[in-house]
Amino acid sequence: MAFISSVEAAYIAEVSDRDVNRAIDEHIVPASLVQRSAGRHISRLAAAFISFYVDMDGVLTAALRKQALARMTDRVIAAGKLKEALALDFAFAKTEKFLILEFKTRKDAVLKVDFRPYLDAATQRAMKVDAALAAISTSENVMGGMPVFRGTRVPIDTILASIDSGIDFQRLQASYPCVTEELVEAARIYSQVRPRRGRPRRIAEIHPDWRLISSETIDPIHL
Repeated sequence: MAFISSVEAAYIAEVSDRDVNRAIDEHIVPASLVQRSAGRHISRLAAAFISFYVDMDGVLTAALRKQALARMTDRVIAAGKLKEALALDFAFAKTEKFLILEFKTRKDAVLKVDFRPYLDAATQRAMKVDAALAAISTSENVMGGMPVFRGTRVPIDTILASIDSGIDFQRLQASYPCVTEELVEAARIYSQVRPRRGRPRRIAEIHPDWRLISSETIDPIHL
């Protein structure tokens, strides 16, 4: 999963989707970190770089930030580790110096740019995305393709809508024992990085024979 969508990159970078698309349009991140062959996709490394670029606005000039991104990318390529870095795997960086760049200012002072905090933060959020994708599945044979918690027929939209409407989690869990707080977090992350187009399909549209028990919850159905 080296290349990802702009919305997933925005989550990993903790920036807006607009920031990500701007970084692509204005060539803020090096071209080797962007894939345009099948739509707009960028690497997870690019997401970390965008986080750096946005966060350091007002601290470093745009030119210096772009130069830092280019230099770090060149350093990774020179090490022969671009494939690993694209996926935020920096196990090969045995020393801290690898992720720190030094620039000389006009006054001969040394300016250090440390990428470690941005790579660490992006890696942690990327791990959350991976966990969410592992916890949730989609199949046309299960609930008409609606995202469900893996191994169940419980749509994540039902759970998130119930919580957002104010239903207490303990009350919800009584109806859906398989749902944990960790799964709810996974569902929220999934809904961010895999946004669905159009209006979510209602359960009644998929199973018209189901009976509504209340205006707040429906009978859980498991495999």
